[in-house]
Amino acid sequence: MSNNLPVLGPERVDYNGEFNFDELYRHIYDWLKWRKYDVKEKKYKDKVKALGREIEVKWSAVRDVDEYTQLQLEVEVKIEDFVDVEKTTKTGERVKMNAGNMKISVNGNLVLDKDDVWEYNLPLKFLRRFYDTYIYKGLREKFENRVWSEGWDLINEIKALLHLYAYK
Repeated sequence: MSNNLPVLGPERVDYNGEFNFDELYRHIYDWLKWRKYDVKEKKYKDKVKALGREIEVKWSAVRDVDEYTQLQLEVEVKIEDFVDVEKTTKTGERVKMNAGNMKISVNGNLVLDKDDVWEYNLPLKFLRRFYDTYIYKGLREKFENRVWSEGWDLINEIKALLHLYAYK
């Protein structure tokens, strides 16, 4: 069984106000693709409620760095009281936006022996602990730092995008 090491999170971004959901969705997806992650949408739920819609989106993004290691970011977006609003900008344009109470969480993991090659081969299974502890330690720490750094870069990117809406 592959070894899944938690590195980051769950780190959360809470936002209550106006935003453009389509732009946010596209921006997160493009950010992950730009960094060569394979993105899978695990869940997309859109539920109508009395005060507005409830939206939940979950992504799993993975990137292979070598034959043994994989970087993994999990992104979850939950929006409650989601409504469409129309806003007038400073230039007088009317813009369609969304409003609601949003929670975004990001988790980062480092997956070792991603293909379970070492798990099902008895001699390799015996050597795996030695390999992980002594030989692969430096690379593992480097990849843990990369997962942590990219996870925080994504969180800061989301915060910056949401912060822009406060000044439109």
